[in-house]
Amino acid sequence: MTGTLRCIVVVLVTMLLASPASAQDLDRVEALLLRGRLTDARRSLALWQEQNPRAPTDQQARALLLSAQLATDASSAADAYLALALTYPTSRYAPVALLRLGQGLLAAQEPERARGYLERLVRDYPNAPDRAEAMLWLARAERATGRGSAACATLRNAATLEIGAETAQLIEAEVTRRCTP
Repeated sequence: MTGTLRCIVVVLVTMLLASPASAQDLDRVEALLLRGRLTDARRSLALWQEQNPRAPTDQQARALLLSAQLATDASSAADAYLALALTYPTSRYAPVALLRLGQGLLAAQEPERARGYLERLVRDYPNAPDRAEAMLWLARAERATGRGSAACATLRNAATLEIGAETAQLIEAEVTRRCTP
């Protein structure tokens, strides 16, 4: 094998081996987060970001999601969710980011802005696992902006989706409370 070819093989093998390790590192960050070890999770994520500036886009998107989840204030979380949604719109994490943005804005008494992000999620991600939950929050934002009939239509559409029992109960309760004459 020539020197150049050997160098190429070494680089390719290194790249192949580095990717799973990077994903495993993010798995560890998430495990720390789920166990409530937030300081350790933040430290591990910062180290991962420092060591993996050219990680695959899916891993970069996941790192942004974890950054948002580990944020110590709402503004930092919103910035990370927004960066994720705008930078990696085709990522599997983008719908979650839009949902969290909408929820946060609704909680911050900004229903018009919340409605924009939630409408985008519902419109642009028809197969998102959290789509029905997003529709529930969209209906709440619609109601908060004076669009009661739109809210009821959104809830009725959400009820037709295949959804988990808890989300179905929340949608049904909202329809009963808000949309029944």
